[in-house]
Amino acid sequence: MTAQSLSLAVAAGLVLAAAAIGLFCLAQARSVLRSRTAASLSLPSAVVEVLQQKVKTLEEEVRDLSRRETVTSPPAPPRGGFNVEKRSQAIRMHRRGETPPQIAACLDLPLQEVELLLKVHRIVLRNL
Repeated sequence: MTAQSLSLAVAAGLVLAAAAIGLFCLAQARSVLRSRTAASLSLPSAVVEVLQQKVKTLEEEVRDLSRRETVTSPPAPPRGGFNVEKRSQAIRMHRRGETPPQIAACLDLPLQEVELLLKVHRIVLRNL
């Protein structure tokens, strides 16, 4: 063997040894990271028990809600607004000098509706 081939064989051996050491270090680092990750993910048993109890409570609430019958009341019938009789009676009362709150109380109508009716009535009278 020549000196060149001997030095080349030694260099190749060193490269292979460095590669083997690198792979070993990589495997060790991976196992250390796995053990740390598993340890950080493991919760104390007290916390796990509390979470399990909360999940059971929520499951019971969902079951109770699904068992309950949904009772819906029928919608209220639409409230009648001013009919012709109430409208003419409100205008008559206004001509006699009664105030909108008095008219609303007497006819059992909202004050805003009475005021609106009287306002529209004034506008119509101006345009005639």
